[in-house]
Amino acid sequence: MIEQLRAAAMHLLTYPFRVWGFGEGIGIRALMESSVTAGNPLYEGFVRGLFSAWLGRGGPKTFEDHVAPGYELLALWERTGEPDLLDAARRLAALHASFPVHDGIRLHRPDQPGWKRQIWVDCMHVDGPFLARLGRFSYDADLFDLAADRVISYARVLQESGGLFRHGWEADCGVNGELWARGSQIPGEEWLRTGDVARRDDDGNVFIVDRLKDLIKVNAFQVAPAELEALLTTHPAIADAAVIGRADERTGEAPVAFVVARGPLDADDVRAWLAERVAPYKRLAAVHVVDDLPRTPSGKLLRRALVDRDAALTT
Repeated sequence: MIEQLRAAAMHLLTYPFRVWGFGEGIGIRALMESSVTAGNPLYEGFVRGLFSAWLGRGGPKTFEDHVAPGYELLALWERTGEPDLLDAARRLAALHASFPVHDGIRLHRPDQPGWKRQIWVDCMHVDGPFLARLGRFSYDADLFDLAADRVISYARVLQESGGLFRHGWEADCGVNGELWARGSQIPGEEWLRTGDVARRDDDGNVFIVDRLKDLIKVNAFQVAPAELEALLTTHPAIADAAVIGRADERTGEAPVAFVVARGPLDADDVRAWLAERVAPYKRLAAVHVVDDLPRTPSGKLLRRALVDRDAALTT
C-alpha cells in the first residue's frame, strides 16, 4: 500500500500546477498527506515550492484563488512558522469575505451555474475547515462566523437543488438519468457508476427505473423500456409486457414490445393505444402477442432471449 501511495505521489509531482483550482487543491492535499504517511519530505518540499511560486506572484488576489488549498497552507505554517504563509492565509480569508451576495447567499461566481453545480459540495470540505482553522489560530471569532456562512451558503444551494450532486451535470427533477453514488460504504473517493437509470421527484426521493444497458437509443433520445412496460400493463387487455430495442437504419434503434394478453388482443390496436400516450420517439415499431415472457427463476426478464425471438419473427 505504501508503495502504491509513493507511486501516486510521484505521479502528482509531474502534474502541471499553474492556476489554483479544485483539482490542484486535491493534489496538494494528497501530497501533504503522503509526505507524512510515506515519510518522504520530497512531497512536502514540492508543495512548499508551489506555495513559494504563488506567493512570489502576489498570492491570493482574484476569485480564482478561492479554492487555493488554505488548509494545507496553514499546515505548512504550523510546521515552518514562516510568516508569509500565515499572511497569505489571512488574505485568502479576506477574499472569501468579499464574495458577492446573490439571492441572499454568499457564493463564488454565482453567474456561472455550471461551475457551482460541479464543485459546491466538495468546496464545503475546503472552505469551512480552512476558515475555522484560521480562526482558531488567530483567535478571531469573525473567521468562525465566516466559516459558518460559507458552509450554510453551500448547504442552501444543495437544499434548493435537491441535494443530488456529482462532477458533471445533474438531471432535473422528473428526468431520467444515470445514478452515481459515493459514500463511506463505497471504497475510495471516486464516484461509483451504478449502471442504474433513476429519476428524482420534487421531495428528493430517488426511484430506480431501469438499467443503463437496457436503454433504447432512438435518434438522440433514450427510451427506458421499464417506462413503456409500466404503461402497457395499464391496458385492460395486457397481463404482462416487455420492451426491447431493435436495430433500425433510420433511427438507430426502435422500441418493440412483447405482450401477454388477458384475452383477444390486436397488435396494431396496442401500437395505436400507446402512441396516444407517449412522445413520437417512444412509439412502438412492432408488437408481438405471446403466451408468456422468458424469465429466470427469480423473475428477472431475459431480454436477450426476446431480442433473438424478435429477430426470428422478422426474418
